[in-house]
Amino acid sequence: MDDKKRRTVSREVHPTGSGKKPPRRPPAPEGSRPASVRTPEQPRTSARTAQRRRERAEERTAMKIKERKVSPTPVRHKRTPARPEAYAQQEKPRPTAEPGVTLRKTDPRRRKEGYGKKRRRNRVLLVSAGLVLVAAVVLGIVFGIRVLFKVDTVTVSGETRYDTEDILAAAGITQEDNLLFLPAGKAADAVDELFPWIGRVEVRRHFPDTVEIHVEEAVPSCVFSYGEKYLLVSDAGRILEVQESLPTGYFCVYGLELVSYRPGDTVEIQDETAARAYEEIAAVLTEEGITKVQSADLSDVYDISLLYDGRITMKLGSPTDLRYKIRFGMKIVSGEGGDGLSATDRGVLDLSLTRDSNKAYFSAESAVSGVSSEPESGTGSQPEEGGTSSGVESGENGSSSAAESGGEVSGGENTSAQP
Repeated sequence: MDDKKRRTVSREVHPTGSGKKPPRRPPAPEGSRPASVRTPEQPRTSARTAQRRRERAEERTAMKIKERKVSPTPVRHKRTPARPEAYAQQEKPRPTAEPGVTLRKTDPRRRKEGYGKKRRRNRVLLVSAGLVLVAAVVLGIVFGIRVLFKVDTVTVSGETRYDTEDILAAAGITQEDNLLFLPAGKAADAVDELFPWIGRVEVRRHFPDTVEIHVEEAVPSCVFSYGEKYLLVSDAGRILEVQESLPTGYFCVYGLELVSYRPGDTVEIQDETAARAYEEIAAVLTEEGITKVQSADLSDVYDISLLYDGRITMKLGSPTDLRYKIRFGMKIVSGEGGDGLSATDRGVLDLSLTRDSNKAYFSAESAVSGVSSEPESGTGSQPEEGGTSSGVESGENGSSSAAESGGEVSGGENTSAQP
């Protein structure tokens, strides 16, 4: 095939489809094999050439892996914390550009430097803001202490028998104090300790410059005998004052030895058994609302007695089952349901064996004009010679009865009736 015909064929089968002429090739020497004509059905490269290209790419990849000393497959290694000295021994070079080289904004090294600068700048701003805030708080506190909320007026409210000047002096609050740092608890304790008749003290702040000391009077509840004197005690168990004569209208306790007899101190009984007996008696009288029991004698803790309405001495005996004995005796002396003792009976009601025998023994007085509210021998009022006794039996609920057998609870007869 001549050159003209070869060029024509090549132009007709050109893969681009444009009518451009292919580059002119020099004529083939004589005797050589004519070049093959590529057709669209045949691939551009042969299989051998493609194989060689793949082999070269694999060789280049292997060389890169070998130079970088990395594994072709990623291996997950367990991270272990580095030693603190590792960072000091191994300083990482800062990624900087070589002299005369300008980095673009999208360059990773320049982006990393920008992030580091921004992080340092934010850290400095945060520390500076924290220091400014702390300084402002300190200045505000100092300014508040020196200028704001200074005490200007101190008042005393509530009913009390003490002078206002004495209470203010005991509290120790001055105009140099600040309301924010006022020792309110310390001032209240000082007033409460110095004045026994003050039952409750409260220091109130009224911003911006007023302090109110509110006091409440103590309420007397009972009397403790102290030799020939008497200690008036509040409902909170605090000694209010010492009196020469027996105050009227209060429950009186005889025969107890206290740790301290000074006004303002709390009542503390030396004998623990007597203390428990007194607490149980006081609790029963308070729970039952019994107001006619005038006194209790605990000079002998195993022979306790109560004086009821100034006419009946209730002997309780040992300090066991005091609650049951008192309730049992009150059913008899009050005459509930028409049973028991009358309102004119006088004498001694023995309740010491009530828990075991479910009986109470009453000894009436004869030719006795009255019963003293203050015991002479430490055991309460005792019947005189010539007195008579009668037995009263009661059920578990404390109710007594003598009508079923025809007996009476009166002098000269000894009756025992079943409920």
